[in-house]
Amino acid sequence: MKLEFLPDLTAGGRYKHVVSEKLIRLYDFTSSEASRLRTAILEKVINHNQTLSLSSLDFIQPLNCNLSFRISSEGAGISTADGKALVLDQTIEQYKHMIYLMEPFCESESSGYQWLIDGGDIDLLFSPSGKW
Repeated sequence: MKLEFLPDLTAGGRYKHVVSEKLIRLYDFTSSEASRLRTAILEKVINHNQTLSLSSLDFIQPLNCNLSFRISSEGAGISTADGKALVLDQTIEQYKHMIYLMEPFCESESSGYQWLIDGGDIDLLFSPSGKW
């Protein structure tokens, strides 16, 4: 599974009608890796209220960033100070919804995609092919 931050999908404003201006994508994964990520989120974040750094998982290859999941009282979304270390702050209920959205990718190889975070400053795409 690869982890990549795409900071400017507008190409400096050249493309005005993009779906998202900034996004993180988790892609190039198998159903087994999707299941392992879902389990890590459930066990570490939801059940034990601990921060999960995705680069600490042996099946995730960070290409240009790291993304950490942590619990917050309000779902603030994804933030970053430097474009390399990103943090997703969500409530437990929002993380439960996220792992629900991941389920189809855990059960079989899929060619679709899912927006795990959509509508904030930075979106999170979950896509075996990397496309949306």
